[in-house]
Amino acid sequence: MELKDILSKCDHTLLAQTATWDEIKAICDDGMKYGCASVCIPASYVKQAAEYVAGKLPICTVIGFPNAVSNGAEEVDMVINLGWVKDRKWDELLSEIKAIKEACHGKLLKVIIECCFLTDEEKIKLCEIVTASGADYIKTSTGFGGGGATREDVALFAKHVGPNVKIKAAGGIANNEAKKGDFAKTVLMPGDPLRSKFIAETFLTDLKLVNNVRGVQGYTGLYKGVPVSVMASGMGMPSIGIYSYELYTQYDVENIIRVGSAGALRADLELGSVVAGQGACANSAYLEQYELGGTFAPIADFDLLMAAVESAKELGVKMPVGNLYSSDTFYDAAGRNMRFQKMGVMAVEMEAAALYCNAAYTGKRALAICSISDNLVTGEELPPADRQNTFTNMMKIALEVAVKMAD
Repeated sequence: MELKDILSKCDHTLLAQTATWDEIKAICDDGMKYGCASVCIPASYVKQAAEYVAGKLPICTVIGFPNAVSNGAEEVDMVINLGWVKDRKWDELLSEIKAIKEACHGKLLKVIIECCFLTDEEKIKLCEIVTASGADYIKTSTGFGGGGATREDVALFAKHVGPNVKIKAAGGIANNEAKKGDFAKTVLMPGDPLRSKFIAETFLTDLKLVNNVRGVQGYTGLYKGVPVSVMASGMGMPSIGIYSYELYTQYDVENIIRVGSAGALRADLELGSVVAGQGACANSAYLEQYELGGTFAPIADFDLLMAAVESAKELGVKMPVGNLYSSDTFYDAAGRNMRFQKMGVMAVEMEAAALYCNAAYTGKRALAICSISDNLVTGEELPPADRQNTFTNMMKIALEVAVKMAD
């Protein structure tokens, strides 16, 4: 599916109580630019936004009702009374949704049931009630309840709603099944899920598997009494871009330390040696999303970097610090990797630049610590099996950083 087709099914949403008109105007501009399904905004801005977009984009709001419809809203989101669900007041719920649908005067009504608070039995019952009410959509979440959409909930809806009810997955379509609070403030992030498992089982105590969607192996445990998490990112900037952004924005993670492999661009870097990325060059289009009008230089957080340098010294590990090169291509047909050697870049890898960008954008911290798996100058390389369960110096440095950041 093309990106524009995906965006045409997305509601661009800003419902913060502190939202200003300039912020509302900005998401309206984005919605029109990218062809979103609608913008979902507070009811107090509906009239102004409807006049601003002049029919070029549907305006959606949560209940601020019935003024929202008369002010120009094309869609209305309502949240069910969760207390009535728990009290099993099914008739009252049905009557309320019917009354709201009637007051919508033909406009779309989406009924948010806030799945994270419900049992499967309650979800199934609400599928039946929403179907009977005549509402247009059943929607998983507001995004404020501590959990967003899951594939399991969407599948359950599809099985139990009527043919005239559409399904809206909202509140963050999960790449992560963990609950808020499951991740520590500092997360170590290898690319390989098996390396994540190795780090967790080798170094952490009181271990808990908190996420295994797509087998990414997310764990939280204790290292020297300090809560630490470790979860795989997958390979490449798009993948770490997803997982790190969600950890920063949905799970209140403050520090992410990438622990992965890199190919040396210097002959003096031996196999298994450790390097820290002060900055990360890139050949990726990842940075284009920010539309900065210039060239952004992704860099590590200074406090994390200094903590890593101190930890390496304490452990007796030599750790050069300098630039990394984050590449979207694993096999370098054009021979560009070695061109970066002339600029003093130490090593090539595939994730650091996106991680540093996400940290900068969200106001969080990031650092990449890499072990040398192969040397592009000498031609030496480690067997793939050794890359998974070795590189322990890199892991120890990152864990010591987590302890220092907790002080």
